[in-house]
Amino acid sequence: RPDPKQSIQKFKDMVASKQLKTDLIGYINYVYFIRERQRHGFADVIPPLHMIFMGHPGTGKTTVAQMLAEILESAGVLATRNVTVRGRGELVGDGSVPPQQIALYAFEQARGGLLFLENAQSFFQDAAGAAVLSVILGQLSETENGDTVVVLSGDPVEMEKALGRNPKIRALFPYQFNFEDYTPEELLDIAERKITEREYALD
Repeated sequence: RPDPKQSIQKFKDMVASKQLKTDLIGYINYVYFIRERQRHGFADVIPPLHMIFMGHPGTGKTTVAQMLAEILESAGVLATRNVTVRGRGELVGDGSVPPQQIALYAFEQARGGLLFLENAQSFFQDAAGAAVLSVILGQLSETENGDTVVVLSGDPVEMEKALGRNPKIRALFPYQFNFEDYTPEELLDIAERKITEREYALD
């Protein structure tokens, strides 16, 4: 297993808004708290840990998902740190195969790790997308976490509209994290870090 301290430190060192880090650290601490109680013999059950990521493209949603998968594996919640990223086009297909069948296959591919659905608001737009979501949501429990964590990721405005029309989804996805756009200063910080990692110097 990976060293949880290294995984969490890598997350803490990430350039991101203070509020996002605070919220995510609270989520991580809660997971470790439940796992510690289980180790001491208490009958605690890991509750649903599925998440909603709201933010524009390029704000670090997929990167954070990868870090969280490492941390959840180190906590023994997930069997693997693998993150399976899928979009609407991949899951709906070209019509030659029922989308329900594709969705079930995709979920089985992600089993044991983290399934990341990007641009999730697009699944709410038609019957084919709704069929995909229905299959995936049917694998989830409202009371306890299974062996796979699912993340719905999408545009803040469009996701809020979609969730407003489907309030039951919030019961399955109790954690929502908001990814703010990077400031110019944060973008420069990211650039400087990447340049240093690759052993270049910025004039």
